[in-house]
Amino acid sequence: MIERVKQLRGFFHEPSRQWFKDLSAYYHGLTWDEYWVRYTLARDCFNDCLNEGDPQGAYETEWCFFRQPYYHRNRTWYDILRVMHKYEFADVPTILDYGCGAGDMARWLAWRKPHWDWTLVDLKTPHRDYAEWRMAQLHLVACSVQDPLEYVGKHCVIVCRETLEHLEQPLSVVQRLLDALVPGGTLFWDFEDAPHGANVYPPEQRTAILTLLSATQEGREEVYRKPRDLGGIASSTLPAQQTGQPTTSATPFPGSNLPGG
Repeated sequence: MIERVKQLRGFFHEPSRQWFKDLSAYYHGLTWDEYWVRYTLARDCFNDCLNEGDPQGAYETEWCFFRQPYYHRNRTWYDILRVMHKYEFADVPTILDYGCGAGDMARWLAWRKPHWDWTLVDLKTPHRDYAEWRMAQLHLVACSVQDPLEYVGKHCVIVCRETLEHLEQPLSVVQRLLDALVPGGTLFWDFEDAPHGANVYPPEQRTAILTLLSATQEGREEVYRKPRDLGGIASSTLPAQQTGQPTTSATPFPGSNLPGG
């Protein structure tokens, strides 16, 4: 175990101070050494669940938010922030983070846009509980946390990143997200092309989704792409009823290239 912990610690850069400050407070004083032991155990449990064909069990492990600082530092957050400026005129601008994970992006944006009304959507898992706790620390931010089949309302901005590939029925989700945009709203999305492990989507549904999204953006303007820092998946923003660009090459699931992964 000690050697495994040393291997993984040596593989990564240090996370941000604010990220670890949040995590330590959530665990009532978690130390840096304790974090790495729990990270290693949780990652092994995650991989065991995948090997046993249980992606739901994998998502319920702590590893899904212990790994967050290494896989979610990307420039797309700045793209979303710039687009949010367009909706400042709304009485109560709203944003939906579908597949919010541990809330890294939501916390970063909400600290800069505290007057926005946030809706976080994810399965009832430890990382969603952590996301809800983190948003509650920003006392001026209005935020609701909902299950994937229960969210309601219209939103100026919707973000669905690193999520579609993990869904068994992603087509119905995309259709519902498009319906949830206000006129002139913006949807950020991506779709990893790598059906394995925790990626459970039916390949034919990915084809149908790309056809749908391609049709919605015909004749539109303001299309731009910003590749994320890690993995090479391109995200785009478009006006109402529009979306981003798909991944065209397979990307390993986060962590699969680590020592012992």
